[in-house]
Amino acid sequence: EMGIFIATVFVAFAYVWRRGGLEWD
Repeated sequence: EMGIFIATVFVAFAYVWRRGGLEWD
């Protein structure tokens, strides 16, 4: 459902963020 989709997106976002992939600035 929608909650699972949001959770998946959040986990993927957090994973990339922890790898430093969002430090484009």
